[in-house]
Amino acid sequence: MFLLAVALLMGAQLVPLPPDLWTSLPRRELMIRIGDDMGIDQPWRPLSWSPAKTWNSLFSLAVPLAGLLLFALQSKEHFGKLRLLIFGLALFSAVLAMLQMAGEPGNPFYLYRITNDVSPVGLFANRNHHAVFLGCMVLALGAYFTTFERREPYAPLKTAGIIVSIVFFVLLVLVTGSRGGLLITSIALILALVIMAGSDILAPASRKASRIGFFSSRTLALGIAAFVAAAALTAIVSGRSLAVERFLADDGVEGIRLQLLPVYFQIALDFFPWGTGFGSFEHVYRMYEPIELLSYKYLNLAHNDWAQWIIEGGLAGLFIAAGVLGWLVVRSIQVFRSRPGNNRNRRALLLMLFVLLLLASLFDYPLRTPAFMAIVAILAGLLERDASAARR
Repeated sequence: MFLLAVALLMGAQLVPLPPDLWTSLPRRELMIRIGDDMGIDQPWRPLSWSPAKTWNSLFSLAVPLAGLLLFALQSKEHFGKLRLLIFGLALFSAVLAMLQMAGEPGNPFYLYRITNDVSPVGLFANRNHHAVFLGCMVLALGAYFTTFERREPYAPLKTAGIIVSIVFFVLLVLVTGSRGGLLITSIALILALVIMAGSDILAPASRKASRIGFFSSRTLALGIAAFVAAAALTAIVSGRSLAVERFLADDGVEGIRLQLLPVYFQIALDFFPWGTGFGSFEHVYRMYEPIELLSYKYLNLAHNDWAQWIIEGGLAGLFIAAGVLGWLVVRSIQVFRSRPGNNRNRRALLLMLFVLLLLASLFDYPLRTPAFMAIVAILAGLLERDASAARR
């Protein structure tokens, strides 16, 4: 329903409007003057200020739709494979990021022409998106730790793999240079360790077992926290933690983003309630860009997806976003009212992942990338399926 509502809104923004109606809309004065000065009649135009970008946005919905449909087609025994596939992609992205760091800037391991070619971006073009992705995987791995029994044949191997992956991902985020990613990963690590500490997977079955070297999940979580803290401190002291350095230093970027908030508010107000059209932010922003912020760098997106959603979607977009947030609130209530157990823990994890991504959208645009689109569609399907089962 969410994808359908967004698609219908984008389609409505692409419908050509008669000249009399189009010219009566806000902020059309400049286009009217150009037509008058050229001595031509106003043509039929759509609501979107960049129809090509809106068409691109509309077609990009094929990615989350494919993810949602593929989720709906899976049988229960395949969900575990899906989880392993996503973990495998995260590990591959992290290894690719290490290869990127080992070479010169812009080496062949970077997959995109426009990218952060001095940072480990993995499968992404943006270091913030890669860092947020790894942070989400840290939380997911912490939750996966609670889903298997310690008596399983591969339990020790799974436990070791989870521990190594969590430490590897956290340390990689430290060198990405992403301050937002560092914040998201820190929150994810704390949540993951709390989840792991509350698990009894490694608890000894008997006193005899405790004498031969078994230790509790709480001890393991504290050990991971201590190791990560020591490694992070070492990286900071040795000057290898670019994310922490940028977090502590004032490079002017955050100041610029704060200066842009009133500009975003003015754009949203001027084009309310119709919006500028999805994908059109870059072109509309040029009409408002403050002279004092002009530089060789350009702003292709708002780096605040909450603001950009309202700018491009207008009142209808605001209603859609409110509907999705309402859905999350209802599901949250259902999760915490359900009986304790693995299913409730999993639903709580899905909600926490949504919250992390919504928080990351305050300073970037992760949900506009195809990878996150597909993953969020799958998360939404899982959450809705589990909630429906809980209601039944």
